[in-house]
Amino acid sequence: MPDLAKLTLMIDLRLSPDFIEDLTTCFLVVLGDKLVGLYLWGSSVVGGFEPDASDLDLLAVLGPEVADLDLDLAASVPREFIRYHPAWRERLEIVYIGQATLWNFRAGGSLAHISRGSPLVQEDNVAEWLRSWHLIRTTGESLYGPRPTTLIPPIEETEFADAIVRYARRAGSQDLSAMEPSLRAYNILTLCRSLATLRTGRYGSKQEAATWLAHEQPRWSPLIAEALDTHRAGAQVGFEDPAMMALAAEFVAAMTAQIAQAAGASPHGGPSSEPKD
Repeated sequence: MPDLAKLTLMIDLRLSPDFIEDLTTCFLVVLGDKLVGLYLWGSSVVGGFEPDASDLDLLAVLGPEVADLDLDLAASVPREFIRYHPAWRERLEIVYIGQATLWNFRAGGSLAHISRGSPLVQEDNVAEWLRSWHLIRTTGESLYGPRPTTLIPPIEETEFADAIVRYARRAGSQDLSAMEPSLRAYNILTLCRSLATLRTGRYGSKQEAATWLAHEQPRWSPLIAEALDTHRAGAQVGFEDPAMMALAAEFVAAMTAQIAQAAGASPHGGPSSEPKD
């Protein structure tokens, strides 16, 4: 079990020690000795956690490979947790991956992923999750098992920059007008953070990145302010004004180009399918 007194100092204070213990216990009770390590990452660790909107991002590293895992068993973990914490029904992002596959992720392999209440799905694109592996390795907190650096190999900063470009390209390629407002706001803030990370060399919260970009490029300030308000409330309204939607479309095009330029990458290419955080 984690050192709860120490861990709570590093994780958003809205996640109480009892909450963290309940979460960890669910994984241990259901998975038993199959669980090698459990890691918390994302806004609950790096900052910017919104109590009514943010997801909880978790990585469960397993002894067996995903192909050999009872996926119904893995899917039962969030169900068990939600029995006691129903407010998190659609706010859990859980990735399951075998220890050997994670250490050799560049060679490919399978993982299983649960996102925001959707059914668990198996994917065969482990190498495309490099951005997530880097963030978990450098910012993730261990709830159970060894430090993440023990299970995730070193990743070059140039690899990470390329992965940011792919992730931002995916966000920028989506049709904002077809999204619910909270996801629309999320994509705007994701692009802010992608550019801020590449320009400043620091991976912080979406809110910090948005503030930085509004200062650096004031033209986007009204759009960024609306995105922050919408994201903070997990709102189902926002970005309905045609002028704001037009500004959002310009912003997406401008950020996609600037992010690729900042990373020294081509602005063209296929999207990544790794999850949001």
